Amino acid sequence: MAEDNFYCNSQKEAVFASSLAMDKVKNIDIYDVLYAHKDEYIYFRTDYNWTSLGAYYAYREFCKAANLQPVPLENYETVELDNYLGWFYTATKSQMLLDNADTIVYYRIEKEHPCYITSYEDGYMTHTLKYIGTEISAASGYNVFVGDEKPVYKFETRSKGGTLAIIGDTSAHAFIPFLLPHYKEITLYNPNMLNGTDDIDIDSDTVLFLSYATNANSSVFCENIERLYKNE
Repeated sequence: MAEDNFYCNSQKEAVFASSLAMDKVKNIDIYDVLYAHKDEYIYFRTDYNWTSLGAYYAYREFCKAANLQPVPLENYETVELDNYLGWFYTATKSQMLLDNADTIVYYRIEKEHPCYITSYEDGYMTHTLKYIGTEISAASGYNVFVGDEKPVYKFETRSKGGTLAIIGDTSAHAFIPFLLPHYKEITLYNPNMLNGTDDIDIDSDTVLFLSYATNANSSVFCENIERLYKNE
C-alpha cells in the first residue's frame, strides 16, 4: 500500500487505510454502526468512554465476525446510576459539565453469567473478585464495569466457549461484560499500563484488538503492543 494513503482527511479514512495494511487480520468496522446511532446515548457527555449501549453495538458487530449469537439487551436487568461525572469534568471542573452529569446504564449480565476477576500488576496477582455486585455504584464511576485500569485482567466464567485475549484500553471495560456468555476465559492486556514486570503470556483461541483512536496514536501504547508481539 502506498505510504501516501496514510495522509487522510478524517478519522474514518485513517482507520480504513490502517485496516488495509493489516495482513491476515479481520477488520471489524464499527464506525458506520456507531454513526448510525449517533443520536442515541452511546458516549458520555462528561467522559471520553462510550456507554454500555455504544459498547453493545460494537459487541453485535464482533459477534457477526466471530460467528457468535449476540444476546438481546432485553434479556438483562438494568440498573441506572445517576450523577456520574467523568474525566472531562475531573480535568476541567466545568460548570456546564456539572450541570449535565451522566447516567450509567449497567446491564446485570453477571447475574446469569457470573465470573471471577483476577487482576495482575507489577508481577503480582493483586486481587480476585467475584463479579456479582462488584462496585455497582455511581461513586465508582466507569469502574462499575470491570474495575480500575490494570495491566492485566483475567475473567473466568462458566461458559463452555473458547478463550479470548483482548489487547485494549478502557473501551474494553464496557465491552467485556457482553462477552461473558461466550467465552470460558477472557484476558485483557492494557498496553497503557504494562511495564517490564507484568506477566505476558497470550495463549488464547482468538485475539481482539480494541482501543480508542487516541490510544492507537500513543507511543507507549504502540511500543507495548510491539512488546506483546515479541513475547509471543
